[in-house]
Amino acid sequence: MTLSEKKSTLIGYLKMKTIQEDWHGVSDAANDLREIEVMINLSGSYKEILEPTPSQAAPPVEVDIPHHANEVLNLLRLNDEDLVDKMFPDYSELQEKGE
Repeated sequence: MTLSEKKSTLIGYLKMKTIQEDWHGVSDAANDLREIEVMINLSGSYKEILEPTPSQAAPPVEVDIPHHANEVLNLLRLNDEDLVDKMFPDYSELQEKGE
């Protein structure tokens, strides 16, 4: 499977997990996509790679959810502290109050 195919599969999986609101699945897919981006940047091209593990081999989901995909993309760009603030605003407010 090429990096391009693996990336497409993971994006489909990410969309499916977003629809299902399975945030662990979203996190797993995001982590795998980060690794693929590193491989792409290191190789400079989409080369053949090892077969994916079963958790990575989910079929693509053909669903148009641009607002979800954009939100996930924005979340992936956040550092850990900003991500916690975004996902758990009440928790961040409690920490500021010293509770």
